[in-house]
Amino acid sequence: MTQVRYSGTSVYGGTQQVSDILQYLDVWKPPVVPVNSNDQLLILESKYSNRPDLLSYDLYKTTAYWWVFMMRNPDVIKDPIWDFNSGITIYAPMLTNLPRSAG
Repeated sequence: MTQVRYSGTSVYGGTQQVSDILQYLDVWKPPVVPVNSNDQLLILESKYSNRPDLLSYDLYKTTAYWWVFMMRNPDVIKDPIWDFNSGITIYAPMLTNLPRSAG
């Protein structure tokens, strides 16, 4: 059977498939979004409430990085959708600083 491969932009990009026969993923290895001095400090506008995909698109021209805001701001965002509210202050990494898993 074919092995599943997630793209480097996927939150599962670094997690390996355990078996070709059973086709299940190994233990999830969360991607690291490093703190960098050029991360942008943002106060979320109301148009981004519960929509990290929209902010991802506006910043990175893809909705695929919706998850980086939670990984970069774990003290502010526990749930990537419901904690993503207008008025919160978060750091948004530069595209060049995002993880690029082989995928």
